[in-house]
Amino acid sequence: MKKKYVKQVGGSFCDKHWEGEYVEMKYIDGVSFIMFPSETVVPAFYILFASLMFGMGSIIYYVCCPSSTTPMLSNV
Repeated sequence: MKKKYVKQVGGSFCDKHWEGEYVEMKYIDGVSFIMFPSETVVPAFYILFASLMFGMGSIIYYVCCPSSTTPMLSNV
């Protein structure tokens, strides 16, 4: 049984390819999306990691280094 995958493509894709053409793609069994060989998900992980580090750093700074305008958590 053939599986169908939906992939959003840019307008130039239609200029370079034709209907029925086989296009090389990357996929992992059990995952619901496919990627072109040139695509990668690594930058998304870097952004997620940076966001988590910034959030944790902000929390630690708030708890450990309160300024005169922010109340300490122990006084709340």
